[in-house]
Amino acid sequence: MNKKFLVPSLGSLGMRSGFCVINPTFAKLQAANSAALEQGAIKLRVQAVRSGAELKVADLLFNPEQSFLWSFDDEWGLLHEPPNVGDDLYVVEYVAASPSARAQAFMASDLEGQLFFAAPDQKWYATVINGFIPERSKGYRFAPIFHAGHYFVMDERFMTYICLVNYNAEQMGQGDDGNVMQFKLLTDAGDVLGSTKRQIRFNSTFLISVGDLLEEIGVDKTSTGHVSIHVRGGASQYAIYTVHRNLATGTIGIEHSLAPHYYTEAVMKPETRAVLYQKVFGGL
Repeated sequence: MNKKFLVPSLGSLGMRSGFCVINPTFAKLQAANSAALEQGAIKLRVQAVRSGAELKVADLLFNPEQSFLWSFDDEWGLLHEPPNVGDDLYVVEYVAASPSARAQAFMASDLEGQLFFAAPDQKWYATVINGFIPERSKGYRFAPIFHAGHYFVMDERFMTYICLVNYNAEQMGQGDDGNVMQFKLLTDAGDVLGSTKRQIRFNSTFLISVGDLLEEIGVDKTSTGHVSIHVRGGASQYAIYTVHRNLATGTIGIEHSLAPHYYTEAVMKPETRAVLYQKVFGGL
């Protein structure tokens, strides 16, 4: 089973995207671990996706003297392409040169990568670690998505964004289709401010600020303070991030969301799953 590492674009915030992953062919690792892969047995592939369709594919080779591979988007064959339109997505995967048992075992293991984002004219990085996801087979029935974000802020200094990465290999290059997501905004006290819906294109990055969501539902963003956001709907594979931005300096912080089974066993048990789904997704 192929596993993918999803790298969102934050180009609309002026950020470059990058990542770091381990090198399974690292020379010192080979000396210490008989399960390590020989040099050249595996490489890294980056698929750049724009407007839901493949734009470029770049293969990156591992240096046996480095324990990791760190790469930014200027190494993925995009320099002569039109500027990022804001919804770009980068899909990273290990690719075996030959189907050896050791290479297949490595690629099927629990893999993680580290995301990096940086402004071109600054030397700081925003970074977060996340896992590779399995690529689902054709016809796979995806469960709907629910996300609860509890600390969205906005004032003259800061703005919070929600970032949804929608990946579905079967839909690659199939046009503008996507999933409909509902965004419900609530006050600190739990009072509903309103809700709005957006279609999230397959194989894209969707980024929107809490200020823009409040404007969509007709609420004055200067009068709300902290806001909670409940997001539900969709039927795809999602990576969900919260991005906090300092409006004066342009610096950002980023964190990822975890799936519901990290918080409740109800989603794992057939006798309670149906009740939970009805309560969470009823009325969509």
